Amino acid sequence: MLSMASSRGTPQERRKRYLRLAAEAEIAGARLNDPKAKAAWIDLAVSWMLMASEISPKERMAASVSPAGTRNLRPC
Repeated sequence: MLSMASSRGTPQERRKRYLRLAAEAEIAGARLNDPKAKAAWIDLAVSWMLMASEISPKERMAASVSPAGTRNLRPC
C-alpha cells in the first residue's frame, strides 16, 4: 500500500522515498485493467519521479566563489 511521503528527513532520504513511491505507483498501475485508472497511477508515478529528480544524488547546489570574491550558488 502506498504511504504518504513527508518532507522530513535529509534530501537524500526524501529522494529515496520518492523513488520508492514512484516504483510502488507504477506497479499498482500495471496491475489494473481499466485504462483510466492505470493512467492515473502512471501519472502519480511520474509525479514522484519528477519530485525525486529535483533532488540530485549528490548535494543539489554547490557553492563557488566568483572572481569578485562573492559566493554564488550553482547547480552541480
